[in-house]
Amino acid sequence: MIFVEKLNKQFGSKIIFRNVSFHLRPKEKVGLVGENGTGKTTLFKVIIGREPLDSGQVTLRKGLRYGLLEQDQEGGGESALERVVLGDPHFLQVKTELEKLEADEKFEDRYGELQHEFERLGGYDRDARSKIILQGLGFKPGEWDKPLDQLSGGWRMRVELSRILLQRPDVLLLDEPSNHLDLQSVVWLESFLKSYEGSVLLISHDRKFLNTLATRIFELDRSTLTIYSGNYDDYERLKEDKQTQLESQATNQNRRIAEVERFIERFRAKNTKATQVQSRIKMLDKIERVQTSESSKAIHFRFPQPVRTGKNVLEMENVTKSYGALKVYDNFSVTLERGCKVALAGKNGAGKSTLLKMLAGVL
Repeated sequence: MIFVEKLNKQFGSKIIFRNVSFHLRPKEKVGLVGENGTGKTTLFKVIIGREPLDSGQVTLRKGLRYGLLEQDQEGGGESALERVVLGDPHFLQVKTELEKLEADEKFEDRYGELQHEFERLGGYDRDARSKIILQGLGFKPGEWDKPLDQLSGGWRMRVELSRILLQRPDVLLLDEPSNHLDLQSVVWLESFLKSYEGSVLLISHDRKFLNTLATRIFELDRSTLTIYSGNYDDYERLKEDKQTQLESQATNQNRRIAEVERFIERFRAKNTKATQVQSRIKMLDKIERVQTSESSKAIHFRFPQPVRTGKNVLEMENVTKSYGALKVYDNFSVTLERGCKVALAGKNGAGKSTLLKMLAGVL
C-alpha cells in the first residue's frame, strides 16, 4: 500500500526524520505515536507529497486512494450534509457529467460508463449513508443542515471525518480522530474502523482507542521510527523490555570503557606500552555507544497548603441557564463535600463547560 524507505527530513538545523522506513500493509490498523513535535503530522504530509523530503523514497501503490483528516478545518456557506455528500471531487464530477448527458442519446455509451461509476461510488444511497455517519459522530437529525460557518472547529472536524469515511478510501490517514468526540461518538468510530476494509494509519494519544484498533505501533522518537507488534499496551511492555536490555548493555559497555580509559591513563607515559595504548585509544574512537531513551523531564509545582474548608465546598440550588430558546439547566441543584472527586460526563453540547464557567463565576 505505502512504502517509505530511508526517509530523511530536517527543518533548518532540526532533524525530523533520520533513515525512517516502514511498509503499511493492506487492511492493517497502525497507531503512530510520539511526543508532540516529533514529526507525526509532518510524516503524513510527506506521504501524500505535500511536504518535500530531503532524501529517501515514498511509494504509493498505483491508483491508491487515501483520505487525510487534519486538525484544522475551514468553514463555508454550504451545509454539513452538502460538504459530506458532495465533498468528493471525483463523485461530483461524475454526478455533474451524468446530469448533463441524461437527455442526450448521442452519448449513450459514455452515459452508461458514468452510471456504472455513479453506482460504484454509492450515488443512489449517498445521502442516507452520509446521515448515518454524521449521526454516528454526534449530529442530531436536522443539525447537518447548518452552514459550516455556524459550526465550531470541533464540529467541522466531525464533518470532515464524515466526508472522508463516506469515500471509503484505500488508506485512512487520521490525525487525532477522537479529538472533540464525546464517548458515544468515539465508541461508534471504533466500531466503524474495526470493520473498515482499508488500511488505517492514525495519530492518537488515546490509549483505549489504540488498544481497540491497532495491530502495530509506529513510534517516532529522536528522529527515528521504531515498529512494535500489537496494540498500545503491547508497545509499552515491549518498549520497557527493550529499554531494560539497553540499560544493561550500556552499563556493561561503560564499565568496559572505564577499564580501557584507566589502562590508557596508567600506561600513557611508558614507551614499552605505547603500542597497546594507541591500540586502545583507536578502539575507544570506534566504539558505537549504546543509546538509551532519555526520560522526559517532569515539571514540578509546589502549592501552599490551602485553608481547610467546611464540610460542603460547593452548593448550587435551583440554577437555571438558557442560551436564547435553548434551556441548558432547569432548577439544577448539587452539593459537593470536602474531598469529593467528581467526573463530569455527557454528550457534547449538554452543558459541561457551561457548568464549570458558572462555578468559576465567569458566566
